[in-house]
Amino acid sequence: MFHHRKLLLPLIALFLAGCTPTSGPSPNPPTVTWSVLDNNTKERQTFGPDATVHLTKDTYLISFLGESSGGLTAMTLNAKGNPICAGVDSSGLVTTVGNQPVSLPPINTTIHPAATSNSVQFTSFNFFQTDCHVLAHTQKGTVEAFADSGIITMTGTATDGSNRTSTGQLQITEP
Repeated sequence: MFHHRKLLLPLIALFLAGCTPTSGPSPNPPTVTWSVLDNNTKERQTFGPDATVHLTKDTYLISFLGESSGGLTAMTLNAKGNPICAGVDSSGLVTTVGNQPVSLPPINTTIHPAATSNSVQFTSFNFFQTDCHVLAHTQKGTVEAFADSGIITMTGTATDGSNRTSTGQLQITEP
């Protein structure tokens, strides 16, 4: 029952398996990249292992991709930051509550049998819907505060069949 509740979270993760490896272990650690797709405009940006991206108020599909000719056996993805958080009351008045630590549920997957490529995704990421888990006390009452500006960093790790890892970080900034 608990596993099914996770699927109802606004932040949903998908795992996409690739082809099984056709050769022995690779001499190199996995290659990792990032893909950011704006769900509204359908515009896609692709980045190397370490990058920074500025996101608007749209919702995004953020993918961490790994490849290894010798086979990937595991991938992880997590996100955390310390953005400035704010609440908006019924009249539209914004009340800032300052920097707050935030994190998104980590995603861990074991790939069996090993695959030459795989991706881990946050399918509905919206910077401004990141809950800060604090309340903003406005003139019209108390409201939940959400990320308003700052940086949230996503970190992904891919592990191959020889237990070598590659890590990438995507810094998501607003403004």
